[in-house]
Amino acid sequence: MGILKQGVFGEVSGRIGNKVYYMLRGELVGRMIGRNVKPPSIKQLANRQRMKVVIEFLKPIQQFIQMGFGLEAAKRNVYPHNAAVGYNKKYALQGEFPEIEIDYEKVLLSKGTLIGLTDVSVRIVGNEEDGVSLWFDWVVSPEDRDWPRCNDQVMLMAYFPEEVDDYPACYNIAGAKRQAGQDVLVLPLYIEGKPMEVYIAVITEMRSDVSDSQYLGRVMT
Repeated sequence: MGILKQGVFGEVSGRIGNKVYYMLRGELVGRMIGRNVKPPSIKQLANRQRMKVVIEFLKPIQQFIQMGFGLEAAKRNVYPHNAAVGYNKKYALQGEFPEIEIDYEKVLLSKGTLIGLTDVSVRIVGNEEDGVSLWFDWVVSPEDRDWPRCNDQVMLMAYFPEEVDDYPACYNIAGAKRQAGQDVLVLPLYIEGKPMEVYIAVITEMRSDVSDSQYLGRVMT
């Protein structure tokens, strides 16, 4: 049963007919309910798989997404997770149903207007006994040493697409400052011999803006 909380012109809450109304982020939202007995079409099945693939990809990196898509989400009055799902579902998938998969090169893990890094490179350092890390380098321009840009921090991500038993990602959302020109991401021992998809982004010290994430390629441990 639906309830008119403030009279006939007030807020609606609950079920009215075949719709349910509720508040989401300060806005009244209505959605259809009811059982659909028709078998899903190929288009519907493909859409479901696209959604599932993206959600499973983003699930282990929610903290990174909260920071990376927080500003974009605020502009659109949605949750960061929803903003990230929407973008990557549209732009970062490849293949046809039932073999839809992530296109790692087109993935965005952060979205904003901040200027990104220049000439970024990444390499493996360390050995099997002591463990390995990812070493990131980038060019620091004179403008990068000016305030406040010099205090921007890097966000580092190593995503392990073949890992299922342990945590499939390793990241740092508060890395070195832009003016440092380098940073290191220590990797867990369990990903030895496995590939990783590597990304980097920049966020302001006050978390008021962020760059689009940059894909640095696939790296083998």
